[in-house]
Amino acid sequence: MKVQRRPRESPRTGSSTHDSRWREGVGSVRLPMDKTMMVTLICPGLFGPVPLDAASWPRVPRLERLVARATSMPSGGRDAAAVCLNAFGLPGDPAWERPTAPFACWGEEPELGADGYCLHADPVHLKPDGERLLLFAGPELGLDQDEANALTTDFNQHFADQGLLLEAPHPSRWYLRSERCLDLQAAPLERLLGGAVPHDAPAGTDARRWRALLTETQMLFHQHPVNERRARLRQPVISGIWTWGGGVRPAPPEGAAQGSMPTLVVGNPPLMRGLARWAGSRWEPLTHRPTCAHWDGERVVVQWDALQDALTARDLGAWLQAVVDLNTWLEELETPLRQGRLAAIQIEPCLETAYRVERRHLHRFWRRSGWSARLSHARAHSALPDDEETRGSGPG
Repeated sequence: MKVQRRPRESPRTGSSTHDSRWREGVGSVRLPMDKTMMVTLICPGLFGPVPLDAASWPRVPRLERLVARATSMPSGGRDAAAVCLNAFGLPGDPAWERPTAPFACWGEEPELGADGYCLHADPVHLKPDGERLLLFAGPELGLDQDEANALTTDFNQHFADQGLLLEAPHPSRWYLRSERCLDLQAAPLERLLGGAVPHDAPAGTDARRWRALLTETQMLFHQHPVNERRARLRQPVISGIWTWGGGVRPAPPEGAAQGSMPTLVVGNPPLMRGLARWAGSRWEPLTHRPTCAHWDGERVVVQWDALQDALTARDLGAWLQAVVDLNTWLEELETPLRQGRLAAIQIEPCLETAYRVERRHLHRFWRRSGWSARLSHARAHSALPDDEETRGSGPG
């Protein structure tokens, strides 16, 4: 595969020029919402789990009310990626990761959206813990773009004869393209953060060869100048890469399939931007409190990722604030739903159950078991320590 790789510039703040055409709105005229409007709200981490008792829960009446009066239904998604793909008619085997990489890579930068097989190949830090290795990744590693460029450049030189190309459009989000399709299955990165690396991963017919490649990558990175410098500075070294979510992007939907796609996608993860490009949907970034005044007649998919980000960062205060912010924003949706200008809200907490609320459901006054009741069920499996311990945990 003859692909010219150029070093990535340091991440820019604000919007980039290639996103502009995705953000074209309907103009400055405020039109009334059409009743055909449907909003799917994907909010992983909504039910924690967090170590809170009832006295510590924030007061979120709109969220309590909508969850209590909703009709629950199977959603088939255990994580945000699976729910996002389902929303675009791209289901998969729930036992394994979904082929998110070819969409997310395209969402990072349009020029990375080449056809062919693509994997997530995120940089990770492996921390010994007895007989196991704990995996850490993401912004908490503090990897900068220059370090990412140096590591991926040496990887590409080392594996130049194997038809592989490692790209780093973001310091903590890397993608690996392969000249041939691979039969590999591994757990999504978010399921492993802070936990033990499975001994039998990846699985699939190419697993034996791939495990050898991952081990060779660890050896290459171990003696790399980037890691020597990070070790001197007492920063987490980059132990290797975690590959997952591989696949080939299918042809764009046409005809009836195109008509069933979301018409507006709101969210910041690259996967959301890539799916919007693939489906021909409009895309908007998620702001602190998005306005839905121009969402008339739209089939909207929103990913509210602040809750999951807080869980990943083990930041209890940020999670509590994200819940309060979500409750405040829900007024933007509950009011038109009550007035009959919105057909339904579907809340997806990414736990294989969705909560659909229609106008007629708002009259279920006898239903009082809402968000806090479901949060209490999850408390025993808390992913966050008590607040005083939160800042001390991590890869260091």
